[in-house]
Amino acid sequence: GIIKYYTERSMRENDITEIVLEHERKLLTRETERSTLLLQSMLPEAIIEQLKSGAMPKAEEFKEVTVLFLEVCHFSELSNRLTARQVVQVLNAVYTTFDLEVSASKNGNKTVHKVETVGQVYMVVAGAPIRVNNHAVLCAQLALDMMEAKDTWQEWYMEGDSTDEPPPAWL
Repeated sequence: GIIKYYTERSMRENDITEIVLEHERKLLTRETERSTLLLQSMLPEAIIEQLKSGAMPKAEEFKEVTVLFLEVCHFSELSNRLTARQVVQVLNAVYTTFDLEVSASKNGNKTVHKVETVGQVYMVVAGAPIRVNNHAVLCAQLALDMMEAKDTWQEWYMEGDSTDEPPPAWL
């Protein structure tokens, strides 16, 4: 009887341990995925790979690059007309649209990289960290694509109707 009791107890403890470990593995996997997405939103893939391998990324000099700054026009005027929530919705919609355009412009070769978003200004660079000769053309094409994409949300944005949600195409 006592051996059977301790054997069953040990088996239950093992089962519980396996359940807890599986749960912890899932949490770790989810956090790893979130960390990777966060890194990808901030750093070029080449730098991420260096960091993952344990190497310290080296500072490089790039003699020729093109930097594109995109500013949300009339932002101060708009933010005075909208609620704080709507301002966040506008910026999220605009930057989501821009992020999609940057992703689309990469076409697998990752030659255009989002550098930073501060307030109403969005910044990308072409020609770094991957050197390409057509960096100006890439940024010019991206700017044209972004100008075309803005038509999706511009009407709502300029009207600033406080009762409307942003168009679904933003999200």
